[in-house]
Amino acid sequence: MSIKSNAEFDIVVVGGGLAGLTAALALSTEIAQATEAAIGNARVALVMPKSDRIDGRTTALLGQSVDYLEKLGVWQECVSLSAPLSTMRIIDGTSRLWRAPPVDFKAVELGLDAFGFNIANAALGNALLSKIKAQSKIVIIEDSISDIQSGAETAQLTTANKQSIYARLVIAADGKNSIMRQKAGISVHKWQYPQMAVALNFTHQYSHNFTSTEFHTEEGPFTIVPMTDLDGKYQSGLVWVMHPENADRFLLQDLAKQEKQVEEKMQSILGKISFATTAQQFPLSGMIAKQFADNRVALVGDAAHLFPPIGAQGFNLGLRDVREICTFAGNALSAAKDPGSLQVMDQYNRSRRRDVSTRTGAVDMLNRSLLTDFLPVQAVRGLGLFALANIPVLRKFAMRQGLSVARQKPSSAA
Repeated sequence: MSIKSNAEFDIVVVGGGLAGLTAALALSTEIAQATEAAIGNARVALVMPKSDRIDGRTTALLGQSVDYLEKLGVWQECVSLSAPLSTMRIIDGTSRLWRAPPVDFKAVELGLDAFGFNIANAALGNALLSKIKAQSKIVIIEDSISDIQSGAETAQLTTANKQSIYARLVIAADGKNSIMRQKAGISVHKWQYPQMAVALNFTHQYSHNFTSTEFHTEEGPFTIVPMTDLDGKYQSGLVWVMHPENADRFLLQDLAKQEKQVEEKMQSILGKISFATTAQQFPLSGMIAKQFADNRVALVGDAAHLFPPIGAQGFNLGLRDVREICTFAGNALSAAKDPGSLQVMDQYNRSRRRDVSTRTGAVDMLNRSLLTDFLPVQAVRGLGLFALANIPVLRKFAMRQGLSVARQKPSSAA
């Protein structure tokens, strides 16, 4: 929409991906409730360029992530569009000397019906946007931000259409190449992996039984995640990580050969398969911001951290970003204080540092352990998986850490 230049908001969220949509909704609902007595008119702006691109990927929502979306009133619209994740299986698909036995993580061991749910990004995005449009205190601005100048009391954002917007706090949810992060002067640590990920959805002959299966191979993980049925057929999503030259070779094959290769790679555990979407590829890289907030800008999602698609941690970590900045900004506003103050920036920085660093480091270490030919590393990895398979207490601890789970009973949506 077009807005009057020099419009003022308490908080501006930049970015229309899942993290940005969730941040805008969470800030408008949670903070408006917390600050009603103090200011009564808290407003949030969501700046997102209009796009016709459809995201064909899926997202696995774990533990508290589902609870959080339920709290925001979104998950109720998504239940029928998602598939529960009752079992998460790891299979050592390497041909190396040290091979571990299969490990099954079952939600029932934690007293849960499911660890979480797998949902198409497009479906979740549509549900979030629909909820946002029903909120009176969110203004959607279909534009992009070209510049930002942070001052003592507000930040001035300039849109591509040369309009000025003022905010006390800016949430940067504009992805791994975040313009907001760059303009705020926040540097990052980046690294590349010698890997390419191929993603697609496919239908199959046998039921997935709500099991996510991750084959560990010498080139990276080959991960199958259950989805809702498609036209009465079983459906799953696939993310296959491999060397770039092998990814290029795979994509140059005709459809029949691609389907045959995928079926063979998964050892035909789901029977005959048929692609439901065209295979797409994207390079694997890692990134972590050296600060998560500065100069009235707080980073969430891929603007703050990025790592390979292992263990379903990416968007779940982004939702924890959103939850934390909502807490600190809400506390400031409820006390009639500045939500973009140095104190809030410092609180958010400190709260996210350990969580993000720990998750990023763990995923990076696991991915690199698959690529190495160094026997001691292979042995340690194999022994670790063997211990998880055979020691229930250790397995339950690992599951709770993976979920960041606080509840010990199934969600009502399960």
